Amino acid sequence: MILLSCKETTGPNTQPESGALMPLKVGNTWIGRATFYDTSGTVTTLANDSVTITEGDTVPSHIEWWQANHGRMYFAERSGFLSKRVPDECGIGYRIAKYPAQNNDAFPTDCDQVYCRLNSKTRVVTVPAGTFTVYDFWIETSGDGVRPRIEIRSYAPNTGLVQVQRTYATSNGTPLGWYTWELVNYSLQ
Repeated sequence: MILLSCKETTGPNTQPESGALMPLKVGNTWIGRATFYDTSGTVTTLANDSVTITEGDTVPSHIEWWQANHGRMYFAERSGFLSKRVPDECGIGYRIAKYPAQNNDAFPTDCDQVYCRLNSKTRVVTVPAGTFTVYDFWIETSGDGVRPRIEIRSYAPNTGLVQVQRTYATSNGTPLGWYTWELVNYSLQ
């Protein structure tokens, strides 16, 4: 007896690929620890932070939206982009990652033409939740004292965000301190 099987494909994969970098599914939870430092390296604030996906849907047909606790929202575009806001007048909603991506791939994060760049996809990071091989996305802004001057967001495929590092500075470059966020625990459905 001979058994054969065929799969017919009629177009590109219609599943958003960004979900593999940040698995957006109702019930998924990430717990992190946020630490703020002043310019001398003294901890000024230490806090726990959690994100749980509470609901999601696909509207319009090319973008999935996911609501999390604390009112946070994530958007997974079929093009592979992961965003944190509703698309704005430029059609971009603060893009924070893209998957798959190649080293040095760069894309605008928002209408201000701030760019995000994949710096590495092989760095190994150890945080309280474990050791992960991550995609490091670098975002550099003008440094207005409110937004970070440099932010590195590290995602482990099929796990999600595992580390954030930010430096803050004034527009003339005067340091104001820095911030870290590390994954402490997570639960994926």
